[in-house]
Amino acid sequence: MSYAGKIKYPCAVSFPGYISEESIYLLEQSHWIFEPLTASKEMIEIAGSVTAPDDLVVVVPGKQTGVLEEHGRRTLKYSVLSNGFSPGIFAGDYEVKKMRVGSTEVEFYYSPKHRAYIETLEIENHIQNIVTYYEKNIGSYPYQEYPLKIVETSIYKPGGHSTLNIVTVSEHVFNREMDQELREHSDSFSPDPTSLKGMTFIEDIDLLAHEIAHQWWGTGVRVEEDSPWSSEGFACYMPYKYITEEFGPGTSAVIPEMWRKRVNSLENSYYYTNPEMLENLPEKQRQGYEMQTLKTELYGQMPLQLMRAEELLGEDIFFARLSEIYAEYKFKSLSYEEFLSSLELSEDDLEGDTRAGAEKETEGIAEMETEKDTEGIAEGEVFLDE
Repeated sequence: MSYAGKIKYPCAVSFPGYISEESIYLLEQSHWIFEPLTASKEMIEIAGSVTAPDDLVVVVPGKQTGVLEEHGRRTLKYSVLSNGFSPGIFAGDYEVKKMRVGSTEVEFYYSPKHRAYIETLEIENHIQNIVTYYEKNIGSYPYQEYPLKIVETSIYKPGGHSTLNIVTVSEHVFNREMDQELREHSDSFSPDPTSLKGMTFIEDIDLLAHEIAHQWWGTGVRVEEDSPWSSEGFACYMPYKYITEEFGPGTSAVIPEMWRKRVNSLENSYYYTNPEMLENLPEKQRQGYEMQTLKTELYGQMPLQLMRAEELLGEDIFFARLSEIYAEYKFKSLSYEEFLSSLELSEDDLEGDTRAGAEKETEGIAEMETEKDTEGIAEGEVFLDE
């Protein structure tokens, strides 16, 4: 099969993907094009190929097994072993940096136009540090036979996504404005959470770490979706822990406060306390409210419950239990009941409020919360992954 032009997909709200002369983005609502349909969830071997103009660098899922170049086109062959394969295919004018993080091979695909920003803000170091932190506290990267591919994609899809061994992050994360002072003193850059630039950088690292965390929780361990129980809770909690270790609790403290602010806003809303009145709303408004409620549960309530579990068990024991759960359920489904049983905690235990050992943020951070409100992390969550 071959495809070209504009992808048509019968869905009003979606990211159907595109194929253009400059780049290719096929993921999420476009994976139906070549997603194998199987009746069981057993591991199956899948092989395929992608042909594109030879001036594009193509990113294929799984492992690249061969390359054929002829007539100005390049064909990449790939293979993958999976029981839930939703392939993503990407291409663009990429530079590629290959890194070894422990036993994991990492490939970073980015636009050469953004090289200065990436080098100045040491994005490669953060990618390595994030993977190192997850492997240290959770376990080895689940797809050791494949490289972990971090791919910059166009602004067509804001935010990011994570699928089997491929993480995508929108170009705005690697293309922020840099002032002269930052360029001249990049070796001493430390984000100031009370400044807009500093907070924006932290949000970008949070997003990058969020999508990488889904390689462990979402594709590695398949968390059964039952709101608020979801892989999104882990993918919010783990970046918060990484940012705490990397930049300190004074910088990371704003993240759970933003979660709490969203949860408190939801729980104090009229329709949350009077759900029977929802039927009086026009359908479009009701759907919008229900979607926002779901996002708050996934991206706010669940990571707060994980923080509560850490508070009850202590950080060392909690991470030890998470590591055991990851090892036991890798490439398997994990229910909320199984998770609680492994922690030896109850649902009621996790519904208490938590401060995660942190005091109320400084006045500057509190002011930043007020100014940003639904911007930043809260805004980015709308696009994290569907």
